[in-house]
Amino acid sequence: MPVNIPGLRAPTRERQPHMPPARHHTDHIDGNTRMAAVQHTPTAVLHSNLSPGSPQWHAVRRSGIAASEIAAILGLSPYETCEALLARRRGAPAAPLPPRNAGLAALGLRLEPEVADLFAGLHPEFTVAATGMWQNIRRHWQLASPDRLLLSPARRILALLEIETDPTGEGWGPDGTAQIPPHCRAQVQWQMDTLSVPLAYVALRIGDEEGRREYREYRIGHVPLEAAAARAEAEAFLALVRAGGGPDGRPGA
Repeated sequence: MPVNIPGLRAPTRERQPHMPPARHHTDHIDGNTRMAAVQHTPTAVLHSNLSPGSPQWHAVRRSGIAASEIAAILGLSPYETCEALLARRRGAPAAPLPPRNAGLAALGLRLEPEVADLFAGLHPEFTVAATGMWQNIRRHWQLASPDRLLLSPARRILALLEIETDPTGEGWGPDGTAQIPPHCRAQVQWQMDTLSVPLAYVALRIGDEEGRREYREYRIGHVPLEAAAARAEAEAFLALVRAGGGPDGRPGA
């Protein structure tokens, strides 16, 4: 049954046509997510000893490319250009976020647990579990920090969950589709590719804390060709970081 969060409207979901029949059932405690015990996949390991924001965490982040950076490298990010990311990775001070973007980022962090609980209530076929930073064991520079893991009763990772907030919903398709903004698609493709997980859900909360509130879900499959193209751009970007790069800071310049 859906989690009842006052003011947040979720679509009715008996079973959407695009959703597979539920094959895995697990208990939830008031819809709350749990910390995952899963610490490895066939191609990635979890840095379970790293605290987000710690010097060690930042050191690992600087050693590779995280999912939050791949959209900028591909020229898809509405928040940072490839040139700005390259300058930052070479040691330049990070430019402060515009006040609106900073406010949206803070809102997203505050609302993430609420949206995760709503998703958990709508999907009893999964255990929704918090996690941390993952590193691909074949490509040590490929990093990802999914918002949540979606687990089977046997603690196998079935899918990833990305949680997004947007004040207007502009650029997002109807609920139940795979129509998400290009920068978000790049991010979830990177996450799936890092962990070798074939599926990701995106849970979107539209609105602010005062007015309109709406909830939508999207289901995205891993596309190997997209992932391979992103990896090639990421490797070119890291080469620019190490060697000084081209005149405009773009991979391949």
